Amino acid sequence: MDQTSDTKISFPVGKVWHALPAAYEQLGIPITQADDPTHTIANGGLKIRRVLGQTSLSRYIDCGTTQIGENADSYDVYLTVTTRIDEEPTSGLSILRTTFEAMARPIAFSRDYARCSSKGELEKRIAAAVNAQLQ
Repeated sequence: MDQTSDTKISFPVGKVWHALPAAYEQLGIPITQADDPTHTIANGGLKIRRVLGQTSLSRYIDCGTTQIGENADSYDVYLTVTTRIDEEPTSGLSILRTTFEAMARPIAFSRDYARCSSKGELEKRIAAAVNAQLQ
């Protein structure tokens, strides 16, 4: 199940749209899709291990734990992140909608990917990075 997090940003959509790519770059999320008309930017799928940018994956996702620690830090992780900017109807300001999906599987065993859940931290960091770009 995809998880979506909404954050209000106190700037108009156009300004937020121009700040969003730098926020993704700052967090180490490669951009594979950008759609101007819908103000949507995405990473259509990223296979990673241990870290995203400079941050351990276990700060962002929960894939369970074993005796050696959190699985997110030792499994192969497939991560999809999409952010859309909508206009808040009453104020004309922006709503940042980030949808997050992660799946992981052990490196040493032949198993299918299992869903991981978001800890909400990556979504918060995207919003904070956008706000920092706009200040």
